[in-house]
Amino acid sequence: MNTLDLLALVYIVLLIDLSDTVDVFYRSTLWGMFLALITVFLLVYLGFFENEIYIDQMGRIRNFFGFANPNYLSLYIFSFSIFLYLHKKNNLSLLISIVIIFITFYFTRSRTPFFSFLFFLLLLVFFKKRNIFLKKKISIYLIIILLLVFTYLAINYQNYPDIDYFLSGRLRLINKMFNEVSLGELAFGGNLTKITIDNSYLRFIKYYGIFFLILFLVALVNVEENRPHELAFIITMLIFGFFESVLVSPAVPVSSLFWYLILQGNKTSANKIDISMTDVDYKN
Repeated sequence: MNTLDLLALVYIVLLIDLSDTVDVFYRSTLWGMFLALITVFLLVYLGFFENEIYIDQMGRIRNFFGFANPNYLSLYIFSFSIFLYLHKKNNLSLLISIVIIFITFYFTRSRTPFFSFLFFLLLLVFFKKRNIFLKKKISIYLIIILLLVFTYLAINYQNYPDIDYFLSGRLRLINKMFNEVSLGELAFGGNLTKITIDNSYLRFIKYYGIFFLILFLVALVNVEENRPHELAFIITMLIFGFFESVLVSPAVPVSSLFWYLILQGNKTSANKIDISMTDVDYKN
């Protein structure tokens, strides 16, 4: 964990201790992201940063806009869009978020944040009606089943070349990591190989061990959050975690929000909880 991640964790803990509602976290982080993105875009426009453009192995034309990687830009735009909607929770914020996400995808061609946001929209509809507690439990258990399936595919990646290609070689890299870790590292973490794993759950194992991952999954099963919008976000992040290391990067805004909600539980006061979700018209 780097210094920025550590500072982000301290920021989360302080907000949990000082605030009675998640709105403080939404508002402060949203403005911070907005100022940061505007600053970077302005520096690109003035010529201080270069807008590098390249064509990847899949033939996608990708714009950097001053960031080290198009995926970083897309991830921060994804964070901004999520924070904007969760803070306002109205039709206008939803529309603005959708437009921003589609524009970003057009220039960066970063698939995971784009599809994760579309999945978030579907989950908003899924959690709209009753039986939210039951839906939460079903969703979390499905995540655990998907994790087992994903692990099986990684171990036997040679038999699924099309899936591995679609996942940009992630299954092959995960298989390589499994072959290089010792039993002790598998159990308790501490693996120092330089293999880059774009999977949050495998990074849990790599750095902290499978026992930590089990504790994390147990905490998920018992998570207290029951607000529909926030639940949609939590499940979206759990899916996102299969394809990026967003759950172990607290310096990334959506990662910070994920851990904030997991740690905070239902600290938000009752008058701040919007269960009906009648403010969003999903028919249009």
